This record gives sequence, structure tokens and C-alpha cells, in this order.
Amino acid sequence: MSDKAKNFSTHFKYLILLIILLDVVYTFKQNYGKPIDGDLVSIVLPTKNYARVLEDPFGISVLLKHQKYSGSNRYFCHKSMQIWFKDVEHVVAFFFKDKTTALYVTSALFNTLVYLFFIVLFAAYASMKVAFKSKEFLVSMLIALPFMQINGFDSIALIDGAVTYTFFYGLALCVVLLYFFPFYIYFISKKTFSFPFIKHAIWILLAVYISFGGTLNQPLILYASAFFTSLFLLQKITQNKEQSIFKSIKVGVAEIPTSIKFHLSFLILLCLYSYYIGMFNDENPTEMPTLYERYFLLLKGIGIHFTINIPYLLFLILLTANYIVLKKISINKQESALLKFSKYIVLFSIIYIAILPLGGYRNYRPFIIRYDIMSPINILIIFYSIFTCCLIVKYDFNKRYAVFLGILLFIFMISDKPDFHNNKCQKQKLRTFSTAKEDTIRINKACMFFQWNTDRNDYNSPSISKMIYEWKISEKPVYFIQE
Repeated sequence: MSDKAKNFSTHFKYLILLIILLDVVYTFKQNYGKPIDGDLVSIVLPTKNYARVLEDPFGISVLLKHQKYSGSNRYFCHKSMQIWFKDVEHVVAFFFKDKTTALYVTSALFNTLVYLFFIVLFAAYASMKVAFKSKEFLVSMLIALPFMQINGFDSIALIDGAVTYTFFYGLALCVVLLYFFPFYIYFISKKTFSFPFIKHAIWILLAVYISFGGTLNQPLILYASAFFTSLFLLQKITQNKEQSIFKSIKVGVAEIPTSIKFHLSFLILLCLYSYYIGMFNDENPTEMPTLYERYFLLLKGIGIHFTINIPYLLFLILLTANYIVLKKISINKQESALLKFSKYIVLFSIIYIAILPLGGYRNYRPFIIRYDIMSPINILIIFYSIFTCCLIVKYDFNKRYAVFLGILLFIFMISDKPDFHNNKCQKQKLRTFSTAKEDTIRINKACMFFQWNTDRNDYNSPSISKMIYEWKISEKPVYFIQE
């Protein structure tokens, strides 16, 4: 490569990094405009109903005494939120005179870091490496940016407007993706698998975190394990038709490195235990529609979710066009295998949606299917969109495709509105606490104030007031009445 070409390549990489940096700053500004949600205070303080999970992180009292309490198998979500909005918030607050500003900076910082975590993970999976000097890695990051919606297409958003949900869904799924990355690379590349001792220790800890953190982690891991294990064994039986089924399975299992079998088995066992503990979560509904009614609601929900929401149509157009182009391109063996594997991902997604009613019913998810429960499928759709785009950019990028891709990415970009001041009303209310002289103040119901609606705030006033005081926004506990 000539010096001129090298300089162009270097400048191109710096340009991509600059665009990513500007996007992260823009995203932080979007997140800074988000109000604090209605679950945060109860978890961070914590209130009485959430204190037990912090005292019994692994559900020993559930196992031995069948006791019930809130969030019984979600210890790390609760603990992570408590650390972030107490310890980290105090550090952030040190740099701000206005403690209200510090609170929203703390919230925005977390959402933005998880946003960046997703982008890096998408790039790593699409380029099959983690190398910020790699052109493929940086291009993957660049293509990922428009798909990461903050104030745009809610149905595919991986970063929730409510920061609590980002802890329970976004962060939890990021850790799952991080955990599986080395195994993914092994099965794609078939290179020798080796973990140093320290990595074994880290992956064991990650398995513990995954099993007791996140709303979807346990059922998702168990379902994925059953699906891909069945797929793997079926493949081995098909490849060795001359041998007995038992021998084919034995040969197939023997091919997997012992360390991978150990880690995956350990994770599955932990998830099974955690799933059992989660059955004693007292937030689980006691009454719900019949299974027949739930499937009827799911069918209705599918119609709403996939037909009204335009991003799925855009993804369908993008992926269809990409697969047509890629049929005419010669790509390497690893990329081809990953591309062909997408047919199994489609089957995985269909079955995932089909079994959703078996997981129960929530009144805040009246049609079973919703953006949060669809996060794993959205991750797969976004991944294959990035991956196929990157393959075309790598092998057969031309002006026609550049225009097509540019138009689609532009639609995603403009859909993600700035909305920098969604929490203006909440901030104004919060700042009245810093100047309050009385022990009790009256605030209007113009907007939600650390609750999910404007009708039920007074009953939680003591907890909210105590948390506001702990954040040093008020000089003393100031109770409030909304009217």
C-alpha cells in the first residue's frame, strides 16, 4: 500500500471515530432529557418490598423455606442500580453545584454507556474481532449507530426511556452477548479454544451475574440452549448416518472443548436454579387470562407490533436486498457459514414468539408482545442488518448500493428525534425541594414525578422524599402532596 493510500485509510478511521464520538455526545444529550421513571426510587432506596432481594441475593430462603419476595432472582439488577444511583451519583454530584443536574447526568451517563456497549458488541460480532484500528470493526460501529434508537422507533429500542428498564434489559443482554462472544468466535472460526485462568474466573462470575440479573436472561438462556443443542445434535446425526444416533451424539459432544462444555453447563444449571427461584417472585401475577386467551392476545399483539411499526418493514427491505446482492458475491467460508445460519435464526425467532404466552401475562403488556420482550429478536435483526451491510461494503460496494443504504439509514436517523427536554417539568418540580422551607410542600400534577402516572404519587411520598434528601437535592426530608 502506498503512503497516500495509508494516509487516506488512517484519515478515514479517524473520521469514523469522530462521527461515533459526536453520536455518543448527541445520545447523551437525548438521555439527559429523560425523566426518572416510577420504579427507580423503590429499588435504589430500597423500599421494604425490595430490601429482601439485597439481603438474600441467591434465594436461599426461597430454596429452604419457600419464602416470597419481590425480585427474588434479580439481585444484580437491584444491586447495580443501588451502586449506580448512590455511589456513582455521589461522585458525579461532587462536580455539580446543582444536585438536580447531577441526578440526570448520572442517569444519562448510564444509558449512554450501555448504548456504546451495544454498538461495540454489534461491531465485534459483525467483524468477528474487537480491534478499534480495524476498518471492518469501525465500519460495523458506524452502520450500527442509526439502528440504536433513543427517541425514535420504540419497537426496536434497546435503550429504554426508563433507566430502570435499561438495567433489567439492556445491560443484562449486553452481558449475555459479552459472555457468548468467545464461544461464538470458536464455533465460527473453529480455531483452538483456550482460556487463561483469569478468564475462566471472570467467565464464572459473568455466569453468576447473568443468572441473577435481568428479566429475560434465565428463560432466554434455557430456551436458546435447548434450541441450539438440538440443532447441533441433529446436525451431527445427519452428518454421520452410518453410525448409531447415540454414537453420533457422543462424537459430536466430544468435538466441543471441555472448557466450553464446563462453562455452558455451569451457566445452564445456574439459570435453571435461578428460574426456579424466580417462581417465588411476589410480583408474579396471581391471576391471568387462560392460555387460550393469552394466545389470542399474542395474535392480536403480533398484528399490532409488526404491521403498525415501520422499522420491521425497513429491516425486511434492507435484509432482502442485502441477501440478493450477497448471492452474487464470493465471500469467505466463515462469513458464508454465518450467513447461511440465518435461516435457523428465523426459526429461533418464530419459536421464541410462539412460546411467549407460556411465560405468563403482565397487565402492562396487555398483548404479550412488546418492545422489551422483543429485545433478543431485535438484537438478532440488527446484527444481521449490520453484518450483511458490512459484507457488501467489504466486497461489492458501489454507488447504487451506497444510495440505497444511505436512504434507509437516513430514515432511521431522522426518526430518532432530539427531544432534549422531556424531563423539563420533572426537573422544575424537583428543584422546588432545594428551596423548600416547610416540611411538606404541594406540587401540581402537570407531569409524572418519580411514578408511572400522576394519580398515585402521594402514597409513595415518604420514600421519594427520603431519596431526594439522600441525593442532597433537599437540605432535609421534604414531603409532598400532589394536587
